Amino acid sequence: MDRGGDPHRSAVWIGGPDGFLGSGFLVARGVAVTSAHVVENEDAVSVWHAGARHDIVPGDRHMFPPSNDVGPFYPYPDLAVLRVPGMAVLEHPVVECESAIPEPAARVQAIGYSTFTPAQGVQPDSLLLETAGPAGPFVRVIGDEVKGGLSGSMVVRRSTGLVCGVLKGTRDYKAVRGGWITPVTALLEVLGAVGATAKIRRSRATDQDVVNVLLKVQQLGQLQGRFDLLSIMGSLLGMSHAFVVSERSIASDHLREIVGTCRSHKDPAAAWTALVSAVETLSPDHAALLELRSLVGTYRP
Repeated sequence: MDRGGDPHRSAVWIGGPDGFLGSGFLVARGVAVTSAHVVENEDAVSVWHAGARHDIVPGDRHMFPPSNDVGPFYPYPDLAVLRVPGMAVLEHPVVECESAIPEPAARVQAIGYSTFTPAQGVQPDSLLLETAGPAGPFVRVIGDEVKGGLSGSMVVRRSTGLVCGVLKGTRDYKAVRGGWITPVTALLEVLGAVGATAKIRRSRATDQDVVNVLLKVQQLGQLQGRFDLLSIMGSLLGMSHAFVVSERSIASDHLREIVGTCRSHKDPAAAWTALVSAVETLSPDHAALLELRSLVGTYRP
């Protein structure tokens, strides 16, 4: 996050001709992000930061996808990148992002604005949430009531202070049923598409981090399941035999050998891909897959 340590310093709120529309945040110099559905039907849009209004000209509003033509929910990734000319010359704080999809059971905080605080008008607001797992291409979150106006908020991982997604919206405006976030991987893609660059802190996964996730897959606790995993990996890597590692009778030790061999493989990227694909073959709907992809996506030997 910014050096001041307060994520709200990078938060903005989005306004239109009729007032408050939703939340957003500053991701680069003169660049704000919000949800596309927040600004989709507005002829004029403004970004409010530190009490100042900054108007957006039509050509500086980039919607992903450009419009909603599929139903009541704006389609994936439901993001809008707003270039803010009036802020391009200002020294303003920006968020720092991580580079991978948050795994299930990650504690996150949505930080934005709403009109549902005890104070009058548009005020800073936040939600404390927990990731549940994939919901189509989005990530499901649970644990707090997602109110109107918070759509477009930054979603920050509590353990690191890094942005891991953008709050899309709620499952139910009348009950505490959580909602969905757009993962940070989609945010980074759309920023690249408009030539903007976010600050990214790439996390490092350890061998033990990966082993801990693999142990969640029941089949891999059994020797035969690990043999099956190695056989599938060998096939995916074009080998005439199973992926070769030193055999261990204790599951955690054997999996650590597998992970270490992936790390030292002549083509580590291919080995990690084969590992994830093999786990998916053995247990295609397991919640650990999302976490495994996240770890492998940021793994550096």
